[in-house]
Amino acid sequence: MDRLAEAIEQRCERGETGSAVRLVERGAVELARCWKEAILQRVIDRAVGRHLGARRSGYQGIGRSPWRCPRCGPRLGRELRRNGGYRRQPLVAEGRITLRIPQLVCRGCDKSVPFSHPLLPRRKRLWLDLDQQVALLYLEGCSYRAGRRLIERKCQSTVCLMSLWRSFQATGKARHAPPGRPPGRYLALDEVHHRVRGQPRWFLSVRAQDAGGGKHWVGSVLSSDRSQDAWETALVELGISRYNPPFAVISDGDQAIESAVAVTLPIRRREW
Repeated sequence: MDRLAEAIEQRCERGETGSAVRLVERGAVELARCWKEAILQRVIDRAVGRHLGARRSGYQGIGRSPWRCPRCGPRLGRELRRNGGYRRQPLVAEGRITLRIPQLVCRGCDKSVPFSHPLLPRRKRLWLDLDQQVALLYLEGCSYRAGRRLIERKCQSTVCLMSLWRSFQATGKARHAPPGRPPGRYLALDEVHHRVRGQPRWFLSVRAQDAGGGKHWVGSVLSSDRSQDAWETALVELGISRYNPPFAVISDGDQAIESAVAVTLPIRRREW
């Protein structure tokens, strides 16, 4: 830390303020990357230790573990054992981190039991924070290739275009949970064109803005068309009725959106 502060002071004395700022930013990014690596490794070790006990402690877990043997089914903690580990290097927003993932073995059949955790989905190269950034970039109108350039510049690492595509596709699988109370004063409705297996598809998307100017995505619904019926279904699934009128609904003048809003939302007057 002292060496970093000394280097920053030297740059400031030479009048290189921009270089000093970049040095501070690189240090902050590296600190965040190391912190994520350390805390995720700690989460992995605690999850295994809670169900299997500490290494070489002789303790065997008595509860059901969250891991499932492909042959025997769900396993108790005492029915599993460690069998070394392997390295995994997911990409986070600050760069690439290295984690040691434990290998588990079923005591009943000696078959390998895959380790999984909600924060570390299997076979994912991009971590969850990049999933959110990829989705936001795409919904803002950024193409996959332009998004890849921005992500690579931010992470200082190469990113496969197919990884970005899988990351965005996976965002639509989670169940949408509407907010408990209406934070939106303005609702913007629009569709995003996409292709799934060569067939045209549309993300019917809704974005909200509160009175303070803060914006957030209400959600998107994948549809095979952008008709009035499709928009009515999307507005119902996204729970737009939870946003208490009056509020302004903004669109590009699409007749299907206007008709769907007139049917779905109890609004007496609409301005487009």
